[in-house]
Amino acid sequence: PRYSICHDHEAPFDFVYHAFMATYPIILAMANRSGGKTLDFSIVSLLEIRANDNCEVANLGAIQAQAQRCYRYMQAFINNNPEYKAFVQGESTINRTNFINRSMIEVLTATITGVNSPHPQRLKMDEIELIAWFIIQQALNMVQARGDVKSCTVMGSTRKFAAGPMQRLVEMSKTGNLKL
Repeated sequence: PRYSICHDHEAPFDFVYHAFMATYPIILAMANRSGGKTLDFSIVSLLEIRANDNCEVANLGAIQAQAQRCYRYMQAFINNNPEYKAFVQGESTINRTNFINRSMIEVLTATITGVNSPHPQRLKMDEIELIAWFIIQQALNMVQARGDVKSCTVMGSTRKFAAGPMQRLVEMSKTGNLKL
């Protein structure tokens, strides 16, 4: 959808565009349950690797089930699109999918070990409200721009707690450190 419903909100396509173009270094997407955040993350990830050679993308799910959901969305896109299917190099696994342009996607669970090894140019963090603040802070240090690929961290969630991680990030967005 290209149009926002509320005057102070953005349309889902605006979010996809800004994430894909890395318009802002850190982007925070807040939406309702079943609002399509995980689906949007998978779309953006596949667009990023298709448009950029040597692009490393990491998708972190707050819990394993969320990470698996993102992987299933990506696999459905790949398997239902012959052009994308031919773009995959070797066998695709949830841990890592390589592409013929030397790009790759990792789907990980947001744990301390999951956020301490990869250094992708593009990072998605799904259901941020369920990720411990310490892990969020560690994950924010993961991304590194390399080559022609700008770095960008994209986080998304619903807001479940009055003083949870999502609210802290919404407050941070008021200082200009990230785009809500």
